[in-house]
Amino acid sequence: MAKKLKENYILGLSLSHCASACLIKNGKVVGAVSEERLNRKKNCLGYPKSAITFLLKENNLLGQDLDYVVIHGLSPQLADSDQGYQSIYSFYDKLAEIFYYLPFLRKIYQPLYGFLRPIYTKHGRQAVVSLLKSDLGIAENKILFADHHLCHAYAPLFGLLSKEQREKKWLIFTNDGMGDDYCTAINIFDQGEITSFGKKTNNDNSFSLIYTAVTRFLGMKTLEHEYKVMGLAPYADKIGQKKSYEILRQLVSLKDDYSFSSKVEAPSFFFWVKHHLEGHRFDWVAGASQQLLDELLLTWIKRAIKETGINKAIFAGGIFMNVKANMLISQLSGLKEVCFMPSATDESTAIGAAYFGYQKLCHEKKQLFNPLPLPNLYLGCQFSESEIETALEKGGIKKKYQVEKITRPEKKIAKLLAQGKIIARFCGPMEFGARALGNRSILASPKDPSTIRIINEQIKGRDFWMPFAPVILEERQKDYLVNPKKLKAPFMILAFPTTEKGKKDLMAAIHPYDFTCRPQIINKDDTPSYYQIVKEFEKLTGIGALLNTSFNLHGEPIVCSPEDALYTFENSGLEYLFLEDYLISKKITGFVR
Repeated sequence: MAKKLKENYILGLSLSHCASACLIKNGKVVGAVSEERLNRKKNCLGYPKSAITFLLKENNLLGQDLDYVVIHGLSPQLADSDQGYQSIYSFYDKLAEIFYYLPFLRKIYQPLYGFLRPIYTKHGRQAVVSLLKSDLGIAENKILFADHHLCHAYAPLFGLLSKEQREKKWLIFTNDGMGDDYCTAINIFDQGEITSFGKKTNNDNSFSLIYTAVTRFLGMKTLEHEYKVMGLAPYADKIGQKKSYEILRQLVSLKDDYSFSSKVEAPSFFFWVKHHLEGHRFDWVAGASQQLLDELLLTWIKRAIKETGINKAIFAGGIFMNVKANMLISQLSGLKEVCFMPSATDESTAIGAAYFGYQKLCHEKKQLFNPLPLPNLYLGCQFSESEIETALEKGGIKKKYQVEKITRPEKKIAKLLAQGKIIARFCGPMEFGARALGNRSILASPKDPSTIRIINEQIKGRDFWMPFAPVILEERQKDYLVNPKKLKAPFMILAFPTTEKGKKDLMAAIHPYDFTCRPQIINKDDTPSYYQIVKEFEKLTGIGALLNTSFNLHGEPIVCSPEDALYTFENSGLEYLFLEDYLISKKITGFVR
């Protein structure tokens, strides 16, 4: 009998904001989850202990079974607590304000920082190693640290491209706030090798952080509400927007070597914006910020395409969560193929880190490195019928609400949606990343605009200007979307203009001002049950799409467990919840949240 080959396991970790973990088995991602979903602390950072525990338990592993644990970033720092992090942030924020008004002090500080940085980095790595050895019982030589931007690049390169696609030449653009001393990078992937192109941008000149500074200036939460600035931008008066833009554009520029240069260092961006844009209308500033981001990104990308002659490109890093910019990038005539990493911020570096570790293992064992792409993003927790029953019993749900088990839930959901009802759906494994992709979603008819107000007031508590998004049957996308390149969009990371029919049928699920939308385009092979719901809705209404928004209360992570789903159901105006095959309904009588 042939000897069974040892199974290989690599654990990738992101300790950044929205800390996450990813597990690879024999080159295939078998699980990925963000810590916030399990500990219910939105966008939490640090060591993702609960996520690690879940992945190991789900795969019957101990820490010692792992071949490698790979941490994204060469200079990781562990946050002791959110309060401790805020204290550090407040200190550096005050320091940045002093440097803005007294710039000569920055010149004194920089040599001191340069001296302390290696000590700071060494201490951070030692702290991470000690924690992993203690928590997982793993040997130090099995703990690796991988470059921040390389992890960003590896996630879509090996997670989304097929083997055939990876035989072609690709440009890889990574761009985010900061990471391992630089914030932008362009690489070329050719014949399995990655080579650098152009100059990287130092963190001090991060134009991505200008958008973050504007987010703060507008009174929103940084590293979380940038999407609200993007949603607000189309409403700007063009004359006023131009006034704000002419000022904002002075802050940063693109150099000939592909790096960016700013007038002041990134930590002081907020104080520059506050000083120069005080008194400008909020919509002007939002519109100007989006305009500047679009122009700089497109110029940066077009130059690289022209110089290299490469017409295929991958995009990763937090700035590519901006779906409006992604739409313009995808429309570039010089690009034949595009690949945007879904949930492109630091949580996805856990996936890239895991692929990095698998590559190293294959190299050491002289094995072919041929990682399998992600099957989908349904990579998180899944719950059994007994666990559902326990949650219903524990919460006394059957005593408070009507509960029935439905034989064909897809038909029932579609029928309720066609009647104008709003449905929360909890089904199968949880999605990884920032977007709900049907398994932890709130669904509604996309045609009735009154739905927007109901969802906002009774459930989501979203800002009035923010649009919802549609899920669209693949065979119906031509009816609703302007997509001449026939781009696939299964992960809600691309925006598209809509057709006249799209503006009519998807009125509640598109941007009400510029009529763009951020769709999830699905087919029956990728997600059969979810597809069947939309198909049944189409039979009843003629519309091959639904409104889809994440299943959570405003400011909370997307629900993970049956208990989370029931809590959200009971503390919102939701009337219907499908918990796997169980339909839970309540009668709304003047519900006030």
